[in-house]
Amino acid sequence: MNASELVSKSSSELTTLSIGFIIERFTPIYNEFRGYLEGIRIKQSYKNLIDGFLHFLSVTYDLNKETMLVNVGNYSTSEWGPLYWSFLHLSSILLQHALAEKMVNDVRGFPAIIYNIDEILPCSMCQQHYYNIKDSSEIRQIIKTIAFGHVVQGTFYFHGMITENMNKSDRFETKPAFLTTQFCELYHCFPTSMQDTRSLSTIARSPIDWQSTLHVHLSVILGIASQVSFLRASNRLKRLYGFEPTVANPRAINPQEYAFEKSSDEMILSILNKCLENDEYPRDDELSDTNRVLITRARKVLREQTSANLI
Repeated sequence: MNASELVSKSSSELTTLSIGFIIERFTPIYNEFRGYLEGIRIKQSYKNLIDGFLHFLSVTYDLNKETMLVNVGNYSTSEWGPLYWSFLHLSSILLQHALAEKMVNDVRGFPAIIYNIDEILPCSMCQQHYYNIKDSSEIRQIIKTIAFGHVVQGTFYFHGMITENMNKSDRFETKPAFLTTQFCELYHCFPTSMQDTRSLSTIARSPIDWQSTLHVHLSVILGIASQVSFLRASNRLKRLYGFEPTVANPRAINPQEYAFEKSSDEMILSILNKCLENDEYPRDDELSDTNRVLITRARKVLREQTSANLI
Protein backbone atom coordinates (compact mmCIF):
# COMPACT_ATOMS: atom_id res chain seq x y z
CA MET A 1 0.00 0.00 0.00
CA ASN A 2 1.16 3.53 -0.67
CA ALA A 3 0.63 6.40 1.75
CA SER A 4 -2.70 7.43 0.22
CA GLU A 5 -4.10 3.91 0.64
CA LEU A 6 -2.78 3.63 4.19
CA VAL A 7 -4.32 6.98 5.10
CA SER A 8 -7.66 5.84 3.72
CA LYS A 9 -7.49 2.60 5.72
CA SER A 10 -6.42 4.46 8.84
CA SER A 11 -9.38 6.82 8.51
CA SER A 12 -11.75 3.85 8.26
CA GLU A 13 -10.20 2.16 11.31
CA LEU A 14 -10.62 5.26 13.45
CA THR A 15 -14.35 5.40 12.76
CA THR A 16 -14.80 1.94 14.30
CA LEU A 17 -13.27 2.86 17.66
CA SER A 18 -15.65 3.69 20.49
CA ILE A 19 -16.03 3.18 24.22
CA GLY A 20 -17.48 -0.25 23.46
CA PHE A 21 -14.00 -1.39 22.48
CA ILE A 22 -12.66 -0.33 25.90
CA ILE A 23 -15.55 -2.03 27.71
CA GLU A 24 -14.77 -5.27 25.90
CA ARG A 25 -11.09 -5.00 26.85
CA PHE A 26 -11.88 -4.01 30.42
CA THR A 27 -14.47 -6.65 31.38
CA PRO A 28 -12.06 -9.61 31.90
CA ILE A 29 -9.60 -7.29 33.70
CA TYR A 30 -12.45 -6.05 35.89
CA ASN A 31 -13.42 -9.61 36.87
CA GLU A 32 -9.84 -10.70 37.50
CA PHE A 33 -9.18 -7.60 39.61
CA ARG A 34 -12.31 -8.24 41.68
CA GLY A 35 -11.16 -11.81 42.29
CA TYR A 36 -7.68 -10.60 43.12
CA LEU A 37 -8.98 -8.14 45.72
CA GLU A 38 -10.87 -10.95 47.45
CA GLY A 39 -7.58 -12.74 48.01
CA ILE A 40 -5.62 -9.96 49.72
CA ARG A 41 -5.99 -8.15 53.03
CA ILE A 42 -7.26 -4.59 52.66
CA LYS A 43 -8.25 -1.88 55.13
CA GLN A 44 -12.04 -1.70 55.23
CA SER A 45 -12.08 2.00 54.34
CA TYR A 46 -10.04 1.38 51.19
CA LYS A 47 -12.09 -1.69 50.30
CA ASN A 48 -15.26 0.38 50.55
CA LEU A 49 -13.70 2.99 48.25
CA ILE A 50 -12.76 0.44 45.59
CA ASP A 51 -16.05 -1.44 45.90
CA GLY A 52 -17.93 1.81 45.32
CA PHE A 53 -15.87 2.60 42.24
CA LEU A 54 -16.28 -0.92 40.85
CA HIS A 55 -20.03 -0.68 41.39
CA PHE A 56 -20.12 2.65 39.55
CA LEU A 57 -18.29 1.13 36.56
CA SER A 58 -20.50 -1.95 36.58
CA VAL A 59 -23.75 0.03 36.61
CA THR A 60 -22.62 2.75 34.21
CA TYR A 61 -21.29 0.37 31.57
CA ASP A 62 -23.45 -2.70 32.29
CA LEU A 63 -20.39 -4.87 32.81
CA ASN A 64 -20.78 -8.63 32.68
CA LYS A 65 -19.82 -9.81 36.17
CA GLU A 66 -18.23 -13.22 36.48
CA THR A 67 -16.80 -14.80 39.62
CA MET A 68 -13.12 -15.52 39.15
CA LEU A 69 -11.21 -17.47 41.77
CA VAL A 70 -7.74 -15.99 42.01
CA ASN A 71 -4.83 -17.49 43.95
CA VAL A 72 -2.94 -14.35 44.89
CA GLY A 73 0.05 -16.37 46.08
CA ASN A 74 0.65 -17.60 42.56
CA TYR A 75 0.99 -14.08 41.14
CA SER A 76 4.51 -12.85 40.51
CA THR A 77 5.42 -9.17 40.23
CA SER A 78 5.42 -9.53 36.45
CA GLU A 79 1.78 -10.70 36.66
CA TRP A 80 0.11 -8.47 39.24
CA GLY A 81 1.91 -5.35 37.96
CA PRO A 82 0.34 -5.49 34.47
CA LEU A 83 -3.03 -6.39 36.05
CA TYR A 84 -2.92 -3.26 38.21
CA TRP A 85 -1.87 -0.96 35.38
CA SER A 86 -4.38 -2.41 32.93
CA PHE A 87 -7.12 -1.93 35.51
CA LEU A 88 -6.10 1.65 36.31
CA HIS A 89 -5.58 2.81 32.73
CA LEU A 90 -8.75 1.23 31.35
CA SER A 91 -10.72 2.51 34.36
CA SER A 92 -9.38 6.01 33.72
CA ILE A 93 -10.60 5.89 30.11
CA LEU A 94 -14.07 4.73 31.18
CA LEU A 95 -14.27 7.40 33.88
CA GLN A 96 -13.12 10.19 31.56
CA HIS A 97 -15.65 9.08 28.95
CA ALA A 98 -18.39 9.13 31.59
CA LEU A 99 -17.38 12.67 32.56
CA ALA A 100 -17.29 13.83 28.94
CA GLU A 101 -20.73 12.35 28.26
CA LYS A 102 -22.11 13.83 31.52
CA MET A 103 -22.95 10.38 32.83
CA VAL A 104 -21.33 11.37 36.12
CA ASN A 105 -20.52 14.67 37.85
CA ASP A 106 -17.43 13.72 39.86
CA VAL A 107 -14.42 11.41 39.73
CA ARG A 108 -15.95 8.78 42.04
CA GLY A 109 -13.04 8.49 44.46
CA PHE A 110 -10.61 7.49 41.72
CA PRO A 111 -7.87 9.96 42.86
CA ALA A 112 -7.91 8.40 46.34
CA ILE A 113 -7.72 4.90 44.85
CA ILE A 114 -4.64 5.91 42.86
CA TYR A 115 -3.00 7.86 45.69
CA ASN A 116 -3.43 5.04 48.22
CA ILE A 117 -2.45 2.23 45.84
CA ASP A 118 0.07 1.08 48.47
CA GLU A 119 -2.93 -0.36 50.37
CA ILE A 120 -3.12 -3.19 47.84
CA LEU A 121 0.50 -3.63 46.77
CA PRO A 122 1.39 -7.24 47.69
CA CYS A 123 5.14 -6.52 47.60
CA SER A 124 6.58 -4.84 50.73
CA MET A 125 9.57 -3.53 48.78
CA CYS A 126 7.21 -1.95 46.24
CA GLN A 127 5.24 -0.38 49.09
CA GLN A 128 8.39 1.14 50.56
CA HIS A 129 9.47 2.63 47.25
CA TYR A 130 6.07 4.21 46.81
CA TYR A 131 6.14 5.58 50.37
CA ASN A 132 9.33 7.42 49.40
CA ILE A 133 7.47 9.56 46.85
CA LYS A 134 3.85 9.35 48.02
CA ASP A 135 3.89 12.75 49.72
CA SER A 136 6.03 14.46 47.09
CA SER A 137 4.75 17.59 45.37
CA GLU A 138 4.88 15.76 42.02
CA ILE A 139 2.57 12.96 43.15
CA ARG A 140 0.20 15.41 44.83
CA GLN A 141 -0.01 17.50 41.64
CA ILE A 142 -0.80 14.38 39.61
CA ILE A 143 -3.57 13.41 42.04
CA LYS A 144 -4.95 16.95 41.84
CA THR A 145 -4.92 16.70 38.04
CA ILE A 146 -6.96 13.48 38.23
CA ALA A 147 -9.34 15.03 40.77
CA PHE A 148 -10.17 17.81 38.30
CA GLY A 149 -11.16 15.34 35.60
CA HIS A 150 -7.93 14.91 33.65
CA VAL A 151 -8.18 11.24 34.48
CA VAL A 152 -6.39 9.49 31.61
CA GLN A 153 -3.55 12.01 31.57
CA GLY A 154 -3.05 11.95 35.33
CA THR A 155 -3.00 8.15 35.50
CA PHE A 156 -0.48 8.04 32.64
CA TYR A 157 1.76 10.54 34.47
CA PHE A 158 1.40 8.53 37.69
CA HIS A 159 2.57 5.40 35.86
CA GLY A 160 5.58 7.34 34.59
CA MET A 161 6.48 8.59 38.08
CA ILE A 162 6.32 5.07 39.54
CA THR A 163 8.56 3.68 36.79
CA GLU A 164 11.03 6.53 37.19
CA ASN A 165 11.20 6.04 40.95
CA MET A 166 11.70 2.27 40.73
CA ASN A 167 14.47 2.72 38.17
CA LYS A 168 16.44 4.71 40.75
CA SER A 169 16.79 1.55 42.85
CA ASP A 170 19.26 -1.23 42.14
CA ARG A 171 16.78 -3.66 43.73
CA PHE A 172 14.51 -3.57 40.68
CA GLU A 173 15.21 -4.41 37.08
CA THR A 174 15.37 -1.19 35.08
CA LYS A 175 12.26 -0.68 32.98
CA PRO A 176 12.00 1.57 29.92
CA ALA A 177 9.79 4.64 30.16
CA PHE A 178 6.15 4.11 29.16
CA LEU A 179 6.00 6.25 26.03
CA THR A 180 2.96 8.16 24.80
CA THR A 181 3.07 6.22 21.53
CA GLN A 182 3.07 2.91 23.43
CA PHE A 183 0.07 4.03 25.46
CA CYS A 184 -1.76 5.02 22.27
CA GLU A 185 -1.05 1.67 20.64
CA LEU A 186 -2.02 -0.34 23.72
CA TYR A 187 -5.12 1.60 24.84
CA HIS A 188 -6.10 3.24 21.53
CA CYS A 189 -6.42 6.78 22.85
CA PHE A 190 -4.15 9.75 23.49
CA PRO A 191 -3.32 10.37 27.18
CA THR A 192 -3.84 14.13 27.21
CA SER A 193 -6.92 16.17 28.02
CA MET A 194 -8.42 18.81 25.76
CA GLN A 195 -8.37 21.42 28.51
CA ASP A 196 -5.24 23.06 29.93
CA THR A 197 -4.14 21.32 33.13
CA ARG A 198 -2.16 24.32 34.39
CA SER A 199 -5.33 26.04 35.56
CA LEU A 200 -7.44 23.65 37.61
CA SER A 201 -10.69 25.26 38.69
CA THR A 202 -13.56 23.14 37.35
CA ILE A 203 -14.05 19.47 36.50
CA ALA A 204 -12.79 18.80 32.97
CA ARG A 205 -15.02 16.91 30.56
CA SER A 206 -12.53 16.08 27.83
CA PRO A 207 -13.66 13.61 25.16
CA ILE A 208 -11.49 10.60 24.39
CA ASP A 209 -9.00 11.17 21.56
CA TRP A 210 -9.12 7.80 19.77
CA GLN A 211 -5.99 6.31 18.18
CA SER A 212 -6.13 3.20 15.99
CA THR A 213 -3.05 1.01 15.50
CA LEU A 214 -2.49 2.16 11.94
CA HIS A 215 -3.01 5.81 12.82
CA VAL A 216 -0.45 5.58 15.64
CA HIS A 217 2.28 4.29 13.33
CA LEU A 218 1.50 6.78 10.58
CA SER A 219 1.70 9.55 13.20
CA VAL A 220 5.03 8.22 14.48
CA ILE A 221 6.58 8.29 11.01
CA LEU A 222 5.12 11.67 10.10
CA GLY A 223 6.14 13.26 13.41
CA ILE A 224 9.72 11.97 13.38
CA ALA A 225 10.29 12.82 9.71
CA SER A 226 8.81 16.32 10.16
CA GLN A 227 10.50 16.96 13.54
CA VAL A 228 7.23 17.68 15.31
CA SER A 229 5.50 16.03 18.26
CA PHE A 230 3.44 12.89 17.96
CA LEU A 231 0.31 14.87 18.93
CA ARG A 232 0.89 17.48 16.23
CA ALA A 233 1.42 14.74 13.62
CA SER A 234 -1.67 12.85 14.83
CA ASN A 235 -3.85 15.94 14.61
CA ARG A 236 -2.56 16.80 11.13
CA LEU A 237 -3.42 13.31 9.92
CA LYS A 238 -6.89 13.58 11.41
CA ARG A 239 -7.45 16.80 9.50
CA LEU A 240 -6.28 14.94 6.39
CA TYR A 241 -8.97 12.33 7.12
CA GLY A 242 -11.52 15.11 7.44
CA PHE A 243 -11.84 14.72 11.23
CA GLU A 244 -11.74 17.47 13.82
CA PRO A 245 -8.88 16.78 16.29
CA THR A 246 -10.06 16.19 19.86
CA VAL A 247 -6.94 17.49 21.63
CA ALA A 248 -5.62 20.92 20.68
CA ASN A 249 -2.00 21.36 19.57
CA PRO A 250 0.37 23.39 21.73
CA ARG A 251 1.22 26.73 20.12
CA ALA A 252 3.81 26.34 17.34
CA ILE A 253 7.14 27.61 18.66
CA ASN A 254 9.79 26.75 16.04
CA PRO A 255 10.23 26.88 12.25
CA GLN A 256 9.56 23.15 11.82
CA GLU A 257 6.22 23.42 13.59
CA TYR A 258 5.18 26.54 11.68
CA ALA A 259 6.09 24.94 8.34
CA PHE A 260 4.38 21.69 9.26
CA GLU A 261 1.11 23.42 10.13
CA LYS A 262 1.07 25.05 6.68
CA SER A 263 1.89 21.83 4.78
CA SER A 264 -0.57 20.77 2.10
CA ASP A 265 -2.21 17.35 2.12
CA GLU A 266 -0.03 16.43 -0.86
CA MET A 267 3.11 17.30 1.11
CA ILE A 268 1.99 15.14 4.05
CA LEU A 269 1.44 12.16 1.74
CA SER A 270 4.80 12.81 0.08
CA ILE A 271 6.60 12.71 3.44
CA LEU A 272 4.90 9.43 4.35
CA ASN A 273 5.71 7.84 1.00
CA LYS A 274 9.34 8.90 1.24
CA CYS A 275 9.67 7.29 4.69
CA LEU A 276 7.99 4.08 3.58
CA GLU A 277 10.08 3.74 0.43
CA ASN A 278 13.44 4.74 1.87
CA ASP A 279 14.75 3.22 5.13
CA GLU A 280 17.54 5.80 5.18
CA TYR A 281 15.12 8.72 5.48
CA PRO A 282 15.39 10.32 7.95
CA ARG A 283 19.08 9.47 8.34
CA ASP A 284 20.09 7.41 11.38
CA ASP A 285 22.46 10.10 12.61
CA GLU A 286 19.50 12.50 12.80
CA LEU A 287 17.52 10.21 15.10
CA SER A 288 17.60 9.61 18.83
CA ASP A 289 17.80 5.99 19.98
CA THR A 290 14.12 6.08 20.94
CA ASN A 291 12.99 7.55 17.63
CA ARG A 292 15.10 5.04 15.71
CA VAL A 293 13.30 2.17 17.45
CA LEU A 294 9.89 3.79 16.97
CA ILE A 295 10.26 4.54 13.27
CA THR A 296 11.71 1.08 12.54
CA ARG A 297 8.75 -0.58 14.22
CA ALA A 298 6.30 1.77 12.50
CA ARG A 299 7.73 0.97 9.06
CA LYS A 300 7.51 -2.76 9.80
CA VAL A 301 3.87 -2.56 10.89
CA LEU A 302 2.84 -0.39 7.95
CA ARG A 303 4.56 -2.63 5.43
CA GLU A 304 2.80 -5.66 6.85
CA GLN A 305 -0.59 -4.08 6.31
CA THR A 306 -3.06 -6.26 4.51
CA SER A 307 -6.82 -6.27 4.51
CA ALA A 308 -6.76 -7.44 8.15
CA ASN A 309 -8.13 -5.01 10.71
CA LEU A 310 -5.40 -4.23 13.26
CA ILE A 311 -7.49 -2.31 15.73
